[in-house]
Amino acid sequence: MSSRALIISAQEYKTFPALKGPDADATAFEKWLKNADPSCQIEIVKGQAGNAGTPTFSEVNLAISRWAAEKRANRGRPIAKRGYIYYSGHGIAPAPDDAQMVTAEANHEALFGVSGRAIANYLEKGGFFEELVLIMDCCRDDSPSAPIPFLLTPIDDPLPKGTKRFMAFATSFPLKSKEQKVPPRNDVRGLFTVALIEGLEGKAPRSSSGAITGKSINDYVLNRLPDLIASNPVNGLNARAQSPKFEPADSDMAFGTTAVPGQKIVITFRNDQVGHRIRVLFGANRVVAETTVLGATWEVPLDSGIYFVIDVDSTDLADQKPARLVGEDTHVIF
Repeated sequence: MSSRALIISAQEYKTFPALKGPDADATAFEKWLKNADPSCQIEIVKGQAGNAGTPTFSEVNLAISRWAAEKRANRGRPIAKRGYIYYSGHGIAPAPDDAQMVTAEANHEALFGVSGRAIANYLEKGGFFEELVLIMDCCRDDSPSAPIPFLLTPIDDPLPKGTKRFMAFATSFPLKSKEQKVPPRNDVRGLFTVALIEGLEGKAPRSSSGAITGKSINDYVLNRLPDLIASNPVNGLNARAQSPKFEPADSDMAFGTTAVPGQKIVITFRNDQVGHRIRVLFGANRVVAETTVLGATWEVPLDSGIYFVIDVDSTDLADQKPARLVGEDTHVIF
């Protein structure tokens, strides 16, 4: 049973300022998905070159309606094991726990768009997928408007076990999601998507089974995003002014599995390090694993090499430890 994906980007707006990153961000997500899940059936909804005001609210609804037509013909079973919804563009928050895409024909009087949570609820109630991944790279500005309702007729056919969700919001309510130039090419990109794709492509720490999970994506992005912001500040934005949210933060949903090295760095923390960001570097500056300290130890499977384990939130040089892997486990104790 193949997976399905709907990738939406809104860049050229009729009324609101144009963005520069969404199309490139959507392309990066599409590229990752084709590599990670070659059989995934992908539909792209994006603006037409030189035609500000697209994609529209109706185009987004029409894309989902094609899934709905298939579901109505297959009642009692999902249309695919996993569904992906990715959006990059302007956004608002009709409620503190939500993010609503703002489609490109919207204006101040008519904030057309679709709530991310409304999409997730519609797809779960209809039993479209066993697993659902929702990614919203957009602002979550406070808005007095109510969520824009779907144009689609609800389908009431939930799966007996429900739908397992993993939802990723680029920032917290009511903050903005930022785009800026990102080295080495200095293309303008959404910073959240840059960090997300890095994690998905292998920079997020792997579980003991070799899987990159929702939890490892959460850990990687929360640690990586402040660095991206600090490397090229936008309008004096401080490194903590964009704070992503993942639901659930400890998700075990897998996003690819690689062979697990037969050796690992076993890191033991002090009690006062709880909440600190920890990085494992290969060489001088390549981050290969990141986490936030929650417990007493952290095990990091890695290939042979010389590494450095750094407590990012400590100013004590003693909290920078070397680690050498040459075929057996090595221990780092803070």
